[in-house]
Formats: sequence, C-alpha cells, structure tokens
Amino acid sequence: MRRNPYHPNGYWNTLGRCLHSTGDHEAAIPVFESVIHPQLWTHAYLAECYAAKGDARKSAEHVAATLALRPDFTVAGFAQMYPYRNPADLHRFVEMLHAAGLPR
Repeated sequence: MRRNPYHPNGYWNTLGRCLHSTGDHEAAIPVFESVIHPQLWTHAYLAECYAAKGDARKSAEHVAATLALRPDFTVAGFAQMYPYRNPADLHRFVEMLHAAGLPR
C-alpha cells in the first residue's frame, strides 16, 4: 500500500480484517472507514468494532447500513462466509456481532 497510493479498495478491507482479527478494533475502525464504497461486510465489521469500543450510536449506524444492504442478513450466515480456524476466534467474532445488534 505504501508503494502504490492507488491500490485497490479491497486492500483496506483486508487490512481492517487483519487488525480486527488481532482484537485491535481501535486501529481497524479508521482502516474500514477508508473504504471508498463500503460493502455489506465493511459495515458489519464496523458495527462490531464500534460495539467493542462502546460506541453504541456508531455501531447502530453500521447495523442499519448492513441491514439496508441485506435485509435478510444473519450473523450465522455471515460467519460462514469468513471461516476461522480457531473456534475461540469465531466465537468471539459471532458474540461481538450479536452485541452490535445484528440478528442471529
């Protein structure tokens, strides 16, 4: 990303997911916010990151954006899109998505 300032937008999502996976929600937020055209997963991750940070208002904004893009969104379906090798990581991810207010 340093070598190519015009890198693909997907790089931000990948970097955000890496930071999120380490539990660094604070650092993941500005990375996800850098996505030019946020997709469903970007909003879901932001909802979760803001919930982890304790910002209910921002979390609710991204929950609403997630559901606007996909009214039938479920955490269970989303978790299947991003399988985790470590069951503890998956459990933490799912629980935080629930805490953000996304439907089971």
